[in-house]
Amino acid sequence: MNIPLLLSVIVIIYFNHPITAFVFLGLIGVSNGFANVLGSSTWAEIYGVKYIGSIKALTTALMVFATAFGTALFGVLIDRGFSIEQIAIISSIYISISLFLLFLIRNKLNPIKQ
Repeated sequence: MNIPLLLSVIVIIYFNHPITAFVFLGLIGVSNGFANVLGSSTWAEIYGVKYIGSIKALTTALMVFATAFGTALFGVLIDRGFSIEQIAIISSIYISISLFLLFLIRNKLNPIKQ
C-alpha cells in the first residue's frame, strides 16, 4: 500500500513539470485505493471477523486524527520555510522506514485459523 505513496513522493522530489501533479495524484489515488480495499480484508484475516467493527472504528478514528495532525505538521513546516521538496524528502524517509518495519514483521503476523 505504501509503495505507490513512496513513488508519488519521489516524483515530487525529482520532477518540476505541470504534468507531475497528475502523476503524483494518480499514485496517491492508487495508494488510497489499495488501502481502502486491502485494509478491511487484512484486519479480518489477522484478527477474524468477530472484532472487525471495533477494529474499523479504531482505525477510522486514528485515520481522522492522523489526517488532522499531518495537515497541521505540514503547515508548520511550510511556515518555518521548508520547501515542498524538503517536506517530500522528510515524507519519503518516513514512508521508507514504515516499509522497512513492515518488511521486518511480515512473517510474525499469523492469521487466525477459522
